[in-house]
Amino acid sequence: MSWGTRIVIAFILFFILVAVVFTIASSQRVDLVTEDYYAKEIEYQDQIDRMTRANELSEQLAINYDGSSLLFSFPKTFIPAQIEGNIHFYRPSDAREDKQFPIKLLESHELKMNGGDFSKGLWKIKVDWSVNDIEYFNEKKLMID
Repeated sequence: MSWGTRIVIAFILFFILVAVVFTIASSQRVDLVTEDYYAKEIEYQDQIDRMTRANELSEQLAINYDGSSLLFSFPKTFIPAQIEGNIHFYRPSDAREDKQFPIKLLESHELKMNGGDFSKGLWKIKVDWSVNDIEYFNEKKLMID
């Protein structure tokens, strides 16, 4: 085999390799943290203010996981019926598993959820809540085994 044939074969193999890599790369799913990330970035100062207010409370929101259930304990300084908001479960590895639940407290300061509804792995729990139009935000990472 002559050197010219070897060069042609090398170019053909290189182009096949590039085509395979391009095909594999373009078929991968890419999950963004949020679809409207630009608008969320502009609103981030409000988020910082909500986090600061939540951290300045004398009693903090507690999020506990015991292997089978999640327990959200809201500060007892507030009337439970006045606590409103949403709990967002963000799954970094798969946006299709993200979940959101409203906060509904009647008499107790606690909200209990079934931990078996969540697949194993890392979850970010984002609690966006308010009392009398004063907004708070808490976030916690949770590893479910």
